[in-house]
Amino acid sequence: MAHSDVYDPFHNELWALSVMASTLDNVRLRVFGLQPDVQQERPQGFARSLAQVLSSLRRGEVELIAVVEQALKTENPSLNTIFNRYPKAFVLNPAEELGSFMDIRETSLGLLRGLTSAQWERKVNDPERGLVSLSQLAVERANLDLEEMDYMAQLRHAIVQLEPLQGNDAR
Repeated sequence: MAHSDVYDPFHNELWALSVMASTLDNVRLRVFGLQPDVQQERPQGFARSLAQVLSSLRRGEVELIAVVEQALKTENPSLNTIFNRYPKAFVLNPAEELGSFMDIRETSLGLLRGLTSAQWERKVNDPERGLVSLSQLAVERANLDLEEMDYMAQLRHAIVQLEPLQGNDAR
């Protein structure tokens, strides 16, 4: 997403908060009924597993909180705002990763919901991108959520095609 100071009435911090909050339910929906071993699978054509996407979301959320907290403490801090999107490590416990993401997302939503109008406009000086407002970061995070939810939906569909869900023994 290109950075601009032009106000976008549809993609602002309120829109971002709404998307970020709905991501909690969307993530649950995409992993529902899939056992942890199945969440580690990567069907042909997919670069990441569901567990890796969860890990990416969790890591990005931790980084977002750190950036927002630093921006609130320091005027124009110099921070990297391009969050780690694609971890390749094997996730030992996808259920724990999911729970951790849910907890961290609730924390970041609480932090972001408490920002004043002036705080939303606080800038972070990214060494590669220049000045980025907290509002822009929230919109970027929401757009990334939408991309990840789309990827997870496609991945879930591919997994279920390979291994259909079966009663209480849902893989």
